[in-house]
Amino acid sequence: MIKNLTKWMQGKGRPAPLPTPADLDAAFARQDFAAAIALTRQLADEGNAAALYRLGEVFEHGLGVLQDFGQALEWYEKAAEAGFENAWAKLGDFYLAGRGTRSGEGADADKAGAHRLLDMLSVQPDHAKALHWNRKAAQAGQAAAQAHLALQYIYGLGIEADRDEAERLFLSAAEQGSVLAQRCLGMLYAGGEDKAAQYDLAERWFRAASEGGDAAACMALAMLIINGHAGSGTDEDAYHLLGKAADEGNVEAMLYLGSLYRDGRGTAQDLSVAETWFRRASVRGNRNATLSLGFLLTEMIEPRDYVSGASIFREAAEQGDPVGQYVLGKLYLAGLGVPQDDEKAYGWLAQAAEQELMQAIETLAALTAGGRGVEANTSAAIRLFERAAEAGSIDAPYHKAMLMMGQTQPGAADDAAIIALLKESASRGSAAACIQLGVLCASGERLAQDYDKAARFYASAAKLGSVDGLFNLAFLRLQGLDPNPADARGGIALLEEAAAQGHGPALWALHNIYREGRYTAADPMKADFWLAEAARQGSAAAATRLAERLDEGGQGALPADVTTADVLAWLEQAALRGDTGAQVRMGLLYAGGRYVPQDDETAFRWMHGAAEAGHVFAQAWMGDVLFRGQGVIRDEALAMQWYAHAAAQGHEGARAALGSTAQ
Repeated sequence: MIKNLTKWMQGKGRPAPLPTPADLDAAFARQDFAAAIALTRQLADEGNAAALYRLGEVFEHGLGVLQDFGQALEWYEKAAEAGFENAWAKLGDFYLAGRGTRSGEGADADKAGAHRLLDMLSVQPDHAKALHWNRKAAQAGQAAAQAHLALQYIYGLGIEADRDEAERLFLSAAEQGSVLAQRCLGMLYAGGEDKAAQYDLAERWFRAASEGGDAAACMALAMLIINGHAGSGTDEDAYHLLGKAADEGNVEAMLYLGSLYRDGRGTAQDLSVAETWFRRASVRGNRNATLSLGFLLTEMIEPRDYVSGASIFREAAEQGDPVGQYVLGKLYLAGLGVPQDDEKAYGWLAQAAEQELMQAIETLAALTAGGRGVEANTSAAIRLFERAAEAGSIDAPYHKAMLMMGQTQPGAADDAAIIALLKESASRGSAAACIQLGVLCASGERLAQDYDKAARFYASAAKLGSVDGLFNLAFLRLQGLDPNPADARGGIALLEEAAAQGHGPALWALHNIYREGRYTAADPMKADFWLAEAARQGSAAAATRLAERLDEGGQGALPADVTTADVLAWLEQAALRGDTGAQVRMGLLYAGGRYVPQDDETAFRWMHGAAEAGHVFAQAWMGDVLFRGQGVIRDEALAMQWYAHAAAQGHEGARAALGSTAQ
């Protein structure tokens, strides 16, 4: 018994063997955190620096314990004091960025208590301490610390900013494989406040970081490619890079990936997928994605979803975004997705204008001039246009000039100021100002008549993309008033150029030129071609003329590639847009039952719309059917009112009807 007791006592006095790093790794790998922490503490109690560091990681990441950055910091400091270099770098990182949530001001008692608890578990930034530890770790060759120290030099955090030293540190860390340093070098070389962009170097380091799996670098490299700054890479490459970054949760990449799907760059256009990516970025707080989603719904997706778009822009507007406020105001002006309301439109636009959004100021000026949503005030409108001009609007001086022209007669003292404003706007790139200057030169109003100058102004407008500039220049040339050159063929060529861009007046003019044989030989086939093209592009006059030909000669009177159904569809579209000539022709078709079912009620509706808009024939027709009770209840008094409207415009039949009833 004594022998056994002696053996037991000898065993009791011998220290238990310490766990090995492999023991710790195995426990953490099987997520047995209780055992892992106990084993780690055993080593830490013996002063093992790596174990001390590992306990810091336990509390930093909440591995089997409550996440506590304060406790993590304590363990990292102990490891640092024990000479563990990784701990030096970790402390530099902790003190540079801070860790955890800090309470805000004005919280209620319950929230303040919760915030105090969170503060106890957090670490506040301390750039001086960050500088100490980052510098110590950087000197030991720690790549992460070199990158963090470089960031302190870039932004002047705890030390005077020094771009060259930052670049040296980034290079050292990048060459050791630090993706953070590689990405930051890319950003440094992509262009800064005091250095010209070195896109070749930016591309090199963005590529290195993206190959290392850095999502932000993938996005940055994609943007270099998209913007044409990369030495190699296609839109398709950019698409794949953005996809990688977006899949890693990079919100900016989600936005730009949506843009590629919207525009069909690097991948097939898919507005539905674009919408999905914009929504993903939007719900993560990206305001540009929210706005892009709104524009997608209201300007691209068919059918347009103005209701959802208005809701999205309202959300942005209520959060103070000036673009959201501006677009919501425009939607109220048009009654798209919201009830038409000039006053609400003015209110939202005014909020955007307060933030100096140029487009909002300019629109507000136009509303003030026209008395929409606010009492008309030309002086106030002029002041707003002046603000818009100061904010960079190219057209604001033009609009101010046009308001001044409306208040003065040619030859007044303001002529010089008006011309100066128009020239200023033209110099900024306003096509509208160029055209107005051309009109004044051609007419001799407020300027000496000079067709040569008029032609130059119209040509300038055309170079700025104005199809109206081409159209006006064409007629100067057709009439021999453009000295360089002055020929009919050149004028027709300009009209054809404008027509190719869908310019309705040019299409209609070409039809009439070939139909009437003006400026060139008559050509019925060409006249029919341009007539059909004008109708396809929405010309109400062309649709009405085709309807007249159909009424007079049937299908055989139409151009070869135009059907009766085409004519009826174009005519109805023009009528729905409010063209009174088209409305009258629709009314006559339904009244006579030609090519459409005979329908007095529909005929009356179309004619009534035209009559209300002042069409004299429609007014007289309304008088006739109401007086006779033709398809409607007879109403002699109302018939006389319509006859009176038509007679006031010189309609002889209406005058005769009024005279006969008076007798």
